Amino acid sequence: YRFIYLRLPFLCCEMSSSASEARFIIVAVSGTLQDGFPLRKNLDYTDPCSGAVAEATFLGWALCRGVKAYFDIKDPSCREYVPAAEGAARVNPAMVATGCWEHANVYAVYLAHEKAALKALLHEPRYLSMSPDMAQMDLKAEETSDNLKRLFKAAISEKGKAETERVALLTVVSVFKGPSFVENPVLYTKADGTQVTNFHDGLAKLAGTSDAERGTAAYGEAVDSCLRRLEAEHASTGAKMFVGKDALQMNASFTLEEFKALSTKAEAYAKAM
Repeated sequence: YRFIYLRLPFLCCEMSSSASEARFIIVAVSGTLQDGFPLRKNLDYTDPCSGAVAEATFLGWALCRGVKAYFDIKDPSCREYVPAAEGAARVNPAMVATGCWEHANVYAVYLAHEKAALKALLHEPRYLSMSPDMAQMDLKAEETSDNLKRLFKAAISEKGKAETERVALLTVVSVFKGPSFVENPVLYTKADGTQVTNFHDGLAKLAGTSDAERGTAAYGEAVDSCLRRLEAEHASTGAKMFVGKDALQMNASFTLEEFKALSTKAEAYAKAM
């Protein structure tokens, strides 16, 4: 075995005490990264040296064209699966690109520290990724917040772009349509045929409750009961287009010392072979 050792430069913390030096990005999410759901904290960034926290800021809602919304129902082989004895069932949305203008989902748009995007991506549930140019945010849609329309149109003008009715954002989408997917109920159909969905109202509708009840015991019971029923129905789908909970996801971040320690173990492992 021959190992190639990288000469790594000294790494230091990039976040300074000056907020103006931090870099932020606009990202569109739908589901458990939204306010009020379990993974929302993944959009925040904590500097490992100073402990300073850059919290993501909600900017508004945007109607995204060309994506069809589903819910990914978990099974025991999935790393996100939670047994009934250990807590509430988990579910996440999966936006599948169809290219069909009538398929439209309302995304939550945040301003987040640029490093938070990588953090969120590394902790995404199965099948999910982020696309920088696929999702099309409709600037004419009434579902898109007025403040976002103004923000995006100002950016379009500044960059001199000819397309003035849509923009692309860094957007969470699904890379695969799994057999565990259940359609997100269409909330309403617009006069032009657009079928509108979103995560929070769709999940409530699927469970026979209302998002206005979120946070109550009745809401929690309705959602959990619905998801457990769907888990039982989809338990034998056998999808293998993801790594399960017993497989290593080699996507964790390292300190320089942690990487050196792993390299030392790798050398010892090679000698033992």
